[in-house]
Amino acid sequence: MVPSDIVDEIRHRTNLIDLISQVTRLKRSGSNWMGCCPFHEEKTPSFSVSEEKQLYHCFGCGESGTVFSFMMNYHRLSFPEALESLASKAGIDLGPYKQGQSAQEYQQQKEQKKKMRDLFAYANQCFQKCLAKSPRAAFAREYLEKRGYASDIQKKWGIGFAPAGTKHLYQALVKKGGIEEKHMLTSGLIGRNEKGVYDMYRNRIVFPISDTEGQTIGFGARVLDDSKPKYINSPEHILFNKRRTLFGLWQAKEAIKKQGKAIVVEGYTDVISLHQAGQNNAVASLGTAFTKDHAKVLRKYTDQIVFIFDGDQAGVNAAYKALVPAVSEGLDARVIFLPEGEDPDSVAKDKHKFKSLTQQLVNPKKLLDYYIEKEFLSNQDIRKKSMAIETLVELIKLTSDVYLKEALLNQLVSQTSVEKDIFYGKSSFIKVKKPVTQMQKSLHKNSVQEKFWREESLLLRVLLQVPQSFDRYIKDQAEQYFDQSFQEHILSWLDANRENATAESNLARSIDLWPVKEHIGALSKAFLEDNYDIQEDWEKIWSDCIKKMKTKRIKFLTEQLKSSEGQSTEDIHAIFSEIESLKKTLQTNSKPEGL
Repeated sequence: MVPSDIVDEIRHRTNLIDLISQVTRLKRSGSNWMGCCPFHEEKTPSFSVSEEKQLYHCFGCGESGTVFSFMMNYHRLSFPEALESLASKAGIDLGPYKQGQSAQEYQQQKEQKKKMRDLFAYANQCFQKCLAKSPRAAFAREYLEKRGYASDIQKKWGIGFAPAGTKHLYQALVKKGGIEEKHMLTSGLIGRNEKGVYDMYRNRIVFPISDTEGQTIGFGARVLDDSKPKYINSPEHILFNKRRTLFGLWQAKEAIKKQGKAIVVEGYTDVISLHQAGQNNAVASLGTAFTKDHAKVLRKYTDQIVFIFDGDQAGVNAAYKALVPAVSEGLDARVIFLPEGEDPDSVAKDKHKFKSLTQQLVNPKKLLDYYIEKEFLSNQDIRKKSMAIETLVELIKLTSDVYLKEALLNQLVSQTSVEKDIFYGKSSFIKVKKPVTQMQKSLHKNSVQEKFWREESLLLRVLLQVPQSFDRYIKDQAEQYFDQSFQEHILSWLDANRENATAESNLARSIDLWPVKEHIGALSKAFLEDNYDIQEDWEKIWSDCIKKMKTKRIKFLTEQLKSSEGQSTEDIHAIFSEIESLKKTLQTNSKPEGL
């Protein structure tokens, strides 16, 4: 757990203007900066950034927040990942705060990672140099040229060659010095038997596997003939986890973000050929089925992925295996099956076939729809239908987001005509919801549909920056006028922000600590406003906001009376009483002025 003062220090050291300027051009406009929004396409700048307050807000799409929310929403990072990325840029080491590690253990792990990175970087240099210059690699160069991978492509992808012989790489590593044999063995580059050490890769084309920062963390090595195994991949180690790593992601990630989709194939050469043909958003899993971890990685860059598989039964099975991990993580998973005998590599090298593929990529079939159609609706085998339902139940089980889970359930019921109770019965993890009253449903609907909580947000800013306003909050019993989604958080949030809360520079901290992410847009917008001197104008702001909130409350309650079906006499009487009480308080004050 990273202490709050360290989080504050990371926020303090990070300049929001510098961070956002990396992805969109900002120009000074009064006290703020303006630019085109990086979250949606626009020609007229509507994206405002405050350097003093360290907040941003788009008046077009509503995206708002702080340095942390920008990293999370633009780069698709979790909060811990955003924190670690910004800490690294700020020169703050989070190692000592990582759970379950002593400072000594963390330092040892850090040193081991560095040594492994250095090892893989040097091995990559050796393989590339061999391919480019060694007479031993002449056949490999010819082979790659015939496959369409010219020298410029070889350099771009860092392709290398491991010559025949047992100790070429080992001797190069020893000659370099400073590389321990235990790290050579752990990396999978060197093996050991009763005769001694030997190179694991011999007479093979070598493809480097990079992390998302472009650093080599492993290799895939392919034979030049019909020898088995066709591929040898690096074993997992401290830097490399196959279930989380995708070949080509380092080269493809910007294109994926720009195009709004990722193409997922099965082989290294499939990825390289697709990139050569212009489809530079392609990646591949590394000899494993697509996993939930792969899905989580890709969700940082896009919401849509398109699987391209061979059209045979093996390809269909691979698509089915990818269904649950992809869809349960909230990805819009699509699928394209290639004609028999084709693979992405061969299609990318044929102009007409590639044109057909690009046309299919415009609107590919949804993988979930395909599965339901083929395995349930069109299947007459009762046993197989039951197996299909079990797969769909597993999909629901592994979906952690409650809103996505509910949406998937409704979709499955609609498409399969299977009663929801069947899914409930097969899925003990889904709890039957308690019945709610008509009044509760209406209140919830009102909270969800309210897009901009302007008055609530302005009052929170007053409460935060004007200590004496809290007495007014108590006197007016103001909590009752706040939207329900705000009420339970106000006091604890104020307590957490009281220290130095009046400073403009601490507003970003208060935004980060607000627990309801749906409110962040309204809060950021209100906190960015410079139309007021909060200290001088707070009483007028307070009065105007309370009046508007009362008026809004009367309007809402009146709507409840128009749809009073299902409500008890006591509920209706309570609504009437509240409306009358609110009207009396408004009559004793002047008409609300515009904010």
